Amino acid sequence: MKPLVSIIVPVYNDERYVKQCLDSLINQLLEEIEIIVVDDGSTDNSKVICEQFVSLDDRVKLVCKENGGLSDARNTGLKYANAEYVGFIDSDDYVDDDFYKILYEGIQSKDVQLAVAQIKKTDDVGNVLFCAGYDQERVISNEEAMQSMLSVKGISNSVCNKLFRKDLFSENPFPVGKLYEDEYVAYRIVDMCPKVFYTNSAAYYYRTNQTGITHHSFSEKEVDRIEASLIRIDYLTEKHPNLVDDGKRYLMYDCLTALSKMQKYESQYNKLFTKNIRACLYVYLCGKSSIGAKGFAILAAISPKYALVLFRIVKKLMKGGG
Repeated sequence: MKPLVSIIVPVYNDERYVKQCLDSLINQLLEEIEIIVVDDGSTDNSKVICEQFVSLDDRVKLVCKENGGLSDARNTGLKYANAEYVGFIDSDDYVDDDFYKILYEGIQSKDVQLAVAQIKKTDDVGNVLFCAGYDQERVISNEEAMQSMLSVKGISNSVCNKLFRKDLFSENPFPVGKLYEDEYVAYRIVDMCPKVFYTNSAAYYYRTNQTGITHHSFSEKEVDRIEASLIRIDYLTEKHPNLVDDGKRYLMYDCLTALSKMQKYESQYNKLFTKNIRACLYVYLCGKSSIGAKGFAILAAISPKYALVLFRIVKKLMKGGG
């Protein structure tokens, strides 16, 4: 029988968490699923754990490939997906038992192509730190969904808390070799869907794993998030000019986040930071960010280097005071 939903799970050296992730999938109340595990060249015991699930449940398929990164693994999984609808889950995360049942039934009953669930961010042992998303079920327009995604605290830009019609990815593959790959893809796919179903009745548990690729110190790959925002602003300028200011505020967020990850200021990025921070400063100051974030933005517009110095001093003092 053809599955209703294909779930793609890229795995790379995640032996500590992958069992919990796969347990949450084989226990889904929606039983008509296939679980496509893409081992991206793991060198630990991740592959062995995944093979155990293959022998345990015939809905689990294992695809092994050389390491190519998260985007490449997801694109590979899409090639093997047999269902009309597809979801993604990172191997250090997990979902509620009714996660895909609620999303699939929402798509069917609301006649939409995309369903979104709540994200609950957890610490390493599963304590919920905070929730992201709306406080009640609703059907919203693609433009409202995009605006929420640009608010930072609204609907997440991640593809992992969502269920998509698979053909939405035909012209929107994940960008191989990029960090923050969802930032390049999610808004384009949302914009292809006239309506979006959101539920707060199911949750995706995002583990704030401090060793994960998005929690490391600054590297050249951090520039990808700024590049993605610039591409998105061009897109919004053409398709949704009323959302351009929201896009600029998100670009400022990306710049300040990347800057704050530096241990020591790297002057080769001075033009990148200065140009974009100054271009977005007025719009950002008119937004709803905290006073501290706005102060950091003003200092960064004057001098990214000295803004970073002050940021690290304040962070050290706050840590010492805690």
